Amino acid sequence: MKSKIKIYNRCKQTLQLDSCLTKDVLKAIFKNYLIKVRYYLQKCKIEKDVENLHQLRVNIRKTRTILKEFKEYFEPNFYQYSYKFLKDFMKETNLKRDLDVFMQDISFYEKKFKIDLSILKRELKRFQNQEEKNLKKLIQKNEKKIIDLYKRFILDSFYIENNKNIIDTAIIKVKNRAKKIEKNLKNFSSKDLHKIRIEFKKLRYLLENFSFLYNKKKVLKNIKKIQDILGKYHDIEVQKNSIEKFIKDPNIIKKISKYLNRQKRKYEKEFIKNIKPIKKRIKKLN
Repeated sequence: MKSKIKIYNRCKQTLQLDSCLTKDVLKAIFKNYLIKVRYYLQKCKIEKDVENLHQLRVNIRKTRTILKEFKEYFEPNFYQYSYKFLKDFMKETNLKRDLDVFMQDISFYEKKFKIDLSILKRELKRFQNQEEKNLKKLIQKNEKKIIDLYKRFILDSFYIENNKNIIDTAIIKVKNRAKKIEKNLKNFSSKDLHKIRIEFKKLRYLLENFSFLYNKKKVLKNIKKIQDILGKYHDIEVQKNSIEKFIKDPNIIKKISKYLNRQKRKYEKEFIKNIKPIKKRIKKLN
C-alpha cells in the first residue's frame, strides 16, 4: 500500500495535477506526438534526408502502441478508425523505407566484395526518387487528416467514461508486457527474434511515457541496447529480401548472402550475451 501511495504522489508531482486524471495523461502523451509528427511531415515534404521518414514512422508507431494499449479509454469506433488509418499510412511508406536502408549499404557491398553495382545504383536511385515523389503525394493527400486525427486525441469527446485509473492501468500494462518478454526469453530460437524485438519496443514506449512510475534509466538503457542489436538483425533480413529482389547475378547474391548470414549469427550471439542483465531488470517490473 505504501508503494502505491508513493507512486500516486510521484504522479501528482510529475504531472502537476491535483489527481491522476486519465484523459489529461493521455492527451499530454498524444500532444507530444502531434508536435513531432507535424514537424516530420513538414520535413519530409521539403527535404530528402531519409532520417525524416524514419522519425515520422517511429512517432506514428509509438502513437499506435499507446492507442492500442489504452484502447478501453476511447470510443470504440474512433479507436478502430484511428488505428487502421495510421496502420495503412505506415504501410504505404514501407517500400520507401526499405529502399532507403538498402541504398545506404550498396556502396559498402561494392567495396567489400570488389563488385561493380553502378548500374543497379542508378536504377535504384531512379526508383528511390520516384518513391520520394510518391511519399510527398501521400503526405499531401493525408497530412490534414493526420493532423486532425492527432487533434482529436486531445479532445474529451473521443474518450469514454472509465473507472480504471490510468496509473493502475499503466502498471498492469507494463507488468503484462514484461511477463510476455520474460516468457519469450525462456525458450526462443532465431525465428522468435523479430517477435521479441516488437515486444521490447512496446515495453520501451510504455516506460518512456510513464517514467514517473519507475526508475527507468537503467532498464531503458538495457532495452535500447537489445533493440539496437535486434534492429541490426532485422535490417539484415530486409537486406536479404532486397538483394534477392533487385540483384540479378546469382554469384553476387551468393556472396552477399553468405556475408549477411555471418552477420546474423554475430548479432544472435550478441543478443544472447546481452540478454542476461536485462532479464533481471525485466523481472523487477513484474
